[in-house]
Amino acid sequence: YLRVEDFEDGKIPLPKNAKVEKVNGIIRIKNTLNRQYELETSDNNESEIEANRKELLSAYDDFITTFGRLNDKNNAPLIKKDINGFNILSLENIDRDTKNFVSTADIFKKRVILPKVLIESAEDINDAISISYNEFGHVNIQRVAQLLSSTPEQVMNENYGILFYDTDNSVVTRSEYLSGNVKKKLREATKAAQSNPLFEKNVEALTEVIPEDIPAAKIEVNLGVRWVPAETYADFASNHLFNTTVKVRYNSLADAYGIESYSRSNFDIDTKWAVKDKNGIRRADGLKIFENALMQKPTVIYDKLDDDKSVVNKELSERAREKMELMIEEFQKWIWADIDRREKLGRLYNDINNNTVRRTHDGSLLRFDGMN
Repeated sequence: YLRVEDFEDGKIPLPKNAKVEKVNGIIRIKNTLNRQYELETSDNNESEIEANRKELLSAYDDFITTFGRLNDKNNAPLIKKDINGFNILSLENIDRDTKNFVSTADIFKKRVILPKVLIESAEDINDAISISYNEFGHVNIQRVAQLLSSTPEQVMNENYGILFYDTDNSVVTRSEYLSGNVKKKLREATKAAQSNPLFEKNVEALTEVIPEDIPAAKIEVNLGVRWVPAETYADFASNHLFNTTVKVRYNSLADAYGIESYSRSNFDIDTKWAVKDKNGIRRADGLKIFENALMQKPTVIYDKLDDDKSVVNKELSERAREKMELMIEEFQKWIWADIDRREKLGRLYNDINNNTVRRTHDGSLLRFDGMN
């Protein structure tokens, strides 16, 4: 789309080598074609539709008499510059192999779009839901009741289980309600059932589709995965790695871990889990390697040269990588060793990562009025 005010003197520049008469001819076809679509889509009388069809044919004939077929190489590139140019080009049927003109489109000869007819009644609840989805994109319980010559209350009473009230008071289909994060929905429905017995049916239906828990033995946990609480990492670092109190904090906005320790120096931090060079100088302590492990990034050790430039010390960096791998192995053995921790984290994992049921779509609710 172009705005006239964007150009000097209000003149819109035409594409190179485009003639004003040709552009005007294309615009005439486009506007008449759009009008034909509007007339055929709405419930207009046939005489008005036929009159505009003749105008469309006239616009087309005038254009091809002067400039040739729409899909000719001298015309198609210009027409394609319009956002709806493909509609104009579709007025001609073209042989896919030879690219030659075959015939004009049916819209020149007959109606190609059937008007949308307002449906006044439905055969049953499924038919009514289908009509509602077609018209609104969701369940409009007022419309469903109208189609069934009933009331919303009566429709829900007679068809609860096919339709459900969600906790926000919207009405949804069974396939929609019993999909997505069903564990969250179950918690909400259980709470709602305390004040509204109707939601006991929601609880019953949701309970039947809750995914089966994945056993802890089948859950792979890497050091640094975000669903594991920071205090669990702190417990591992304090009581298994470093033999001193270590605090671990996670900033969800920055997606970063921070490490604090009351003791920055002991054998485990400075020696066992640290990396030292051949002179015994510590180049990376255990806390730094552990923090990088939580961030799932390597610990890279640099040497500073005489000219103040830094280069990677590959040998020490490799040893830091090996230390990190050992930490990960220790963590994976440690995390499931304690029964209470295994049950707590297994429950947490399933609630966070194993809570979804896929919704199935078979297209049965879709209608395509006017499709020829």
